[in-house]
Amino acid sequence: MFILKILVLFYLGASLGSFTNVLVDRGQKGKSLLGRSKCDFCGHPLSWLENIPIAGFFLVRGQCRSCQRKLSWQYPIVEFTLAVLFLGAGFWSGFMAEPASFFMAIKTSYYLFLCFLLLAIFVWDLKYMIIPDSLVAGGIVVVLIYAFWNYFHADCLLFDIHCSVASGILGGAIVSGFFYFLYFISKGKYIGGGDVKLGVLLGMIVGWQLAYLLLLFAYILGAIVAIYLLMAKKKNMRSQIPFGPFLIASTFIILFFSEKLLYWYKQLL
Repeated sequence: MFILKILVLFYLGASLGSFTNVLVDRGQKGKSLLGRSKCDFCGHPLSWLENIPIAGFFLVRGQCRSCQRKLSWQYPIVEFTLAVLFLGAGFWSGFMAEPASFFMAIKTSYYLFLCFLLLAIFVWDLKYMIIPDSLVAGGIVVVLIYAFWNYFHADCLLFDIHCSVASGILGGAIVSGFFYFLYFISKGKYIGGGDVKLGVLLGMIVGWQLAYLLLLFAYILGAIVAIYLLMAKKKNMRSQIPFGPFLIASTFIILFFSEKLLYWYKQLL
């Protein structure tokens, strides 16, 4: 049963990873998400072999079977990444170890949704330097619904900052408020408006107790990558680097290691 769960989550993640690529590229171009996938260069409809998640890219040797143009590594990388994230979500939520139940199904579905949503925003911002409002707004709605779900099944007051609802709202206000302050004083030079909105979603996900670590890890990751790009002369001091991917990478770190991080953080205080 354990092996079956791994296979199901991995295949589901890889399949939705393929859809993530479609969502990002077609969404940016304003195209319909319906219809068969086609080669970006010649418009050749992809066969079932080419559409197999991860494996299809290697079976056709990373090139279109019609025009022989090289395909982007974005496709297998995103598919594999979401598959791994789904496995991580399965372990984190307890799905791999605990017996099946309605509560476990809700919890696991929530974390699988977060993995899909955050990876889609990650790729979108990294590739096009745009954070789509529709994905952020949809994510906020789902996170709020899940927070109220936890509240109704927990022994806490609605406005208790340790309650899921209050903690999420306060976390969103802290992260987004910090970014709005930077946006306001720099007139958009230090941070973009999309990051301010994304801060609401990510702050709600991690809660107020881990909001500081979310920002800390994001800026550390951003600094490491920026220094590398400068040293490699791939960017200069005037180049723009999307900050959303670093925020989302930081969120994934907190999602999968929240208990250890919270314990470590409390020990330092």
